[in-house]
Amino acid sequence: MNIVDPLLINEFSFSTKGTDVEYIELIGSPDVSYEGYTLLEIEGDGSGAGVIDEVIDLAGTTNANGLWLKELDTDKIENGTVTLLLVKG
Repeated sequence: MNIVDPLLINEFSFSTKGTDVEYIELIGSPDVSYEGYTLLEIEGDGSGAGVIDEVIDLAGTTNANGLWLKELDTDKIENGTVTLLLVKG
């Protein structure tokens, strides 16, 4: 029986000094496809608080260490207060 670890947000970067360096790194079981997972960015500031600002597809397979990295375009995640949700389905 194969036991698959839950997929978790391991590390992320956005709103860095100068040009933003943005990425999301997930951790789970080694060499596993976590097809169907999505990252939601929820607005946290002002009158738009609670609105989904961005939906990022996380299709792919973890590496031999159980890590999966997606580099994002500059300013993909807005600067300011946000909530990141890792969801399936």
